[in-house]
Amino acid sequence: MGAQTVSVQGRLAVVFVHGFASSPRTWDAFTQQMSLDDDLKSIDILPFEYSTQVIRAPFWRPDRSLPTLSTIADSLQTYLEIEAGDYQRLVIVCHSMGGLVVQRYLQRMLTQGRGFELQRIRRIILFATPNAGSDFARKLRRDLLGTSHPQERDLRTLSEEIRDTHTAIIRDVINASEIAPGKIPIRFDVFAGTEDKIVPRASAQGAFPEVGALPGDHFTIISPTSRTHRSYTTLRQLLLEAAADSDPPQSRRTR
Repeated sequence: MGAQTVSVQGRLAVVFVHGFASSPRTWDAFTQQMSLDDDLKSIDILPFEYSTQVIRAPFWRPDRSLPTLSTIADSLQTYLEIEAGDYQRLVIVCHSMGGLVVQRYLQRMLTQGRGFELQRIRRIILFATPNAGSDFARKLRRDLLGTSHPQERDLRTLSEEIRDTHTAIIRDVINASEIAPGKIPIRFDVFAGTEDKIVPRASAQGAFPEVGALPGDHFTIISPTSRTHRSYTTLRQLLLEAAADSDPPQSRRTR
């Protein structure tokens, strides 16, 4: 899956965006189950990767730094324009900080008046995203990472940038009724982990209207062990709905 050997314009692609101190391998449990699911054979998998790590650049590499959330969002923009450029229908699936990256990407695109370019995004699915930040082990994170870690700053509760981004998404995406340069209606499906102490339910669900909770902690929520695992059955259903949605983008509204 994911190979573009034939025209992909009519196919649906799912873009997986990992979280903090993680990698595309975090999605292996999902993608392995998807590869065995005949009903999802027509859906292509596109893993987006960005630089994120607990320890900042080593002292012997003063020329390197970790990217900020806005820089990662710009990298995602380039990825969607190039690697996913031929797809006319996209679903973006995010874990943890990956959901903040996607929201920042949407905000930056809409601020630039590029709402019409976002029409091919059919829906966005968030698993355990800290929409209101995370206080878990905050002192330990600060002591370990320092106060200037660019990604850790945006994971903190009451981060002004995250608050402003989330507010803009609710106003210009969730509550949008039409497509315009500065707004675009895209459905978000947002899930908290029932045992997640890192990102509690209130933070994971934020102010989104389409919310739910799935079994697991911050990590097992995206580690389905079988095709009957509720995280998998939920993602599967949402992908099938998106695959069946043949409405032209300009006629779509939030549902």
